[in-house]
Amino acid sequence: MNCLAFGEVLWDIFDDRKEIGGAPFNFSAFLSRLGLNAYIATAVGNDALGKEALNIMDRFGVKRDYVKVADFPTGTCTVSCNIYGKPQYNLAQPVAWDHIDICNNLLNDVSQGRFELLYLGTLALRNSSNFSALETLLNNGQFKYVFCDLNLRQNFYNRERVEFDLKRCSILKINREELFYLAKENYIDSINVSQSDFYKSACTQISQKYQIQLVLLTLDKDGALVYDALNNEVYKSQKPKNKAVSCVGAGDSFSAAFIANFLYGYPVLECTERAVMLSDYVVTQCGAVPDCPQELINLIKPK
Repeated sequence: MNCLAFGEVLWDIFDDRKEIGGAPFNFSAFLSRLGLNAYIATAVGNDALGKEALNIMDRFGVKRDYVKVADFPTGTCTVSCNIYGKPQYNLAQPVAWDHIDICNNLLNDVSQGRFELLYLGTLALRNSSNFSALETLLNNGQFKYVFCDLNLRQNFYNRERVEFDLKRCSILKINREELFYLAKENYIDSINVSQSDFYKSACTQISQKYQIQLVLLTLDKDGALVYDALNNEVYKSQKPKNKAVSCVGAGDSFSAAFIANFLYGYPVLECTERAVMLSDYVVTQCGAVPDCPQELINLIKPK
């Protein structure tokens, strides 16, 4: 099973260390760990951080057939956590991943339907060249599913970019804050956020307005909710059990575990429970793609 992620690979810079990161890379690394063939279209710099990133891609099993070495520095992001354990990001620019190329090999592969799924977000669209590159992929590619992790960061998004992703995806993953943003900015009709079924109503509206098959809503300590348009069903996971040390990478692990199982035909609720199981472990660790016990991977990995 082949999946392609389009977007950033970067280094998260903490007070005492650096860790490889970027949502598309994290997603791909977890997918590979769960047994899928994970490819990424991105760019790194011709510098020490870029060389280290390429080595880590190899170690994590992320296939780099479409990774460009650009004449810009490898991306970095300064990360701190607020009092609630939520990560705060300060992204450098311009950097290598602002200049992703669609090479002829990639264009040929997507046009021949090599990939079951394309992953995209909003951050990599912060400049016009990447926006054009992604349009080229979508207009020429044959994908069974297009997965969007909205991934709103700093001021690197606008209505055009958000609506572009919403209109092109068949599976959407958002967190609680992003859902509130969509409601506040009238991407959906006005809903009282205090009403008991706000999450269900909002996800249903998003799905119907943008013709999205699945809307995945992560709710931190409250687990996750998924709206399935094909069956007009809402699924709610169990609540996670662990206390969060760091939320960096948790959403990406959730996305990867859900998609890995969904592509292999598992029921939506089971996909959701397995996704929460993985992200519940990741929040207890430092770094976006921490080592995971093999017993846990065996429980989550599709058979």
